[in-house]
Amino acid sequence: MDKISIKINDKTYLTEQGKSILEIASENGIEIPSLCFHPDIETKQHCGMCIIRVNGEKKFKRTCTTTVKDGMEIITESKEIIKERRKNLENILEKHLLECDDCVWFGHCQLLDLINRFGMKPIAKKNKKNQVFQVGKIVFDQTKCIGCGNCLDVCPTNFLNLNEQNKIDYSTDKKIDCINCGQCVLHCPVGAIEGVGEFEELEKVFKDKNKITIVQFAPSIRTSMGKITTNQLVSGLKKIGFDYVFDTALGADFTTMEEADELIERLSKNERLPAMSSCCPAWVKLVEVNYPEFIPNLCTSRSPQIMLGGIIKNYWSVKYNINSKDILVVSIMPCIAKKFEIKREELKIKGDYPVDMVLTTRELIRLFKKNWI
Repeated sequence: MDKISIKINDKTYLTEQGKSILEIASENGIEIPSLCFHPDIETKQHCGMCIIRVNGEKKFKRTCTTTVKDGMEIITESKEIIKERRKNLENILEKHLLECDDCVWFGHCQLLDLINRFGMKPIAKKNKKNQVFQVGKIVFDQTKCIGCGNCLDVCPTNFLNLNEQNKIDYSTDKKIDCINCGQCVLHCPVGAIEGVGEFEELEKVFKDKNKITIVQFAPSIRTSMGKITTNQLVSGLKKIGFDYVFDTALGADFTTMEEADELIERLSKNERLPAMSSCCPAWVKLVEVNYPEFIPNLCTSRSPQIMLGGIIKNYWSVKYNINSKDILVVSIMPCIAKKFEIKREELKIKGDYPVDMVLTTRELIRLFKKNWI
C-alpha cells in the first residue's frame, strides 16, 4: 500500500491511508487523551477528550474518527485544545458519581487519570433520577454512567439501551434477556457496570471454624493475573484462609471425556448434530434465549466448575469422611456468567448446589490486596 505523508506537531510521519489520527498517534508514542475509545467497537465520538486541530479546518476534530489524508498537518496540544478538553471533561464529571473506593477499576481508571492530568476536582452530586439495578449477577449503576454506549455495542442480545437521561437501561422486551457474559463490564470505561461482589461474604465464612472452605481456580486465572506460578497462587489462596485448593483443569478433563463419549454416541446414531459444547454458561443461555431451536444440540455434560464441585461434595468428601454440608466450595473464574450458572436448579445434586460461590479474577486480586498478599 502506498504511503502518505502527514505532520503531527511539526514532525513528518509516513503512514497508510485510512488510519485514524488516534491510531497513528498511538503507534508513534504521541499521547492523546481518550476515554470512550475502545478498539473492539465502532467509535461514537462521545467523550471529546481526543480533540485536536487540523490546519485549514475551523472546528476541532476527534482523532478517534478522523482519518488521515496526504499532507494533513495536525496539532495535538495548544491552550485552546486544553481548554476545550477541560470543558468536555467537566461535562463528563457532571454525569459521573465518583466512588473510587468501591469501583471495579480499583484505582486504575482512565477517568481518574484524566482528572489528575487536568487538575480537576471530582464532582460527587447524585441525581435522584438515576438508579442502581441488578440483572442476574450484573449490577448497573446509572449514577456513574456517562452515556458512551460502549455496552450497547458489545451486548450480544441487544438487552441494553440508553434512557431519556442518556443513562444505561435495559430492555423490557420479554423475548430479550441478559446472558451475563460480562462484555458490558469489560468495555465500560468508568466502572458503571460490575459483577455482584461476594468476597465480603466469603470473609465472614472464614471466621466460621465449623466450615471447611474449598477453592477451585480456572487455568486462565494464572495468566490473567500476570506472571504468577501455580505454587504462588495456591500459597496465596491458603494464606487468605482456604483449607483446600483444587485446579478446575481436573473438572475440564472429566467434562472433555463426557462430551467426547456423548459425541461418539451421537455420531453413531446420526442425531443431534452438530454437538455444541455446554461448558460456557453465557453461551448456553444465549442458545436458550435467542436460538432455542439449537437447544437439542447442546451437550448434556456439566461445565468444568460444576463437574469438579460435584466430585468434591459427593466423592472427595466421602473418601475423606467429611460431611458435605460442612463444605463451602468457591470457584475463582474469569467470567461473571459463572456466578449465574451455579444457581441453576437443574444442576443440583441431592438437593445441593455443587458450587456455593464464585469470585471473579478482579475480586480475587482485591482480596489479595486487602490482605497484603
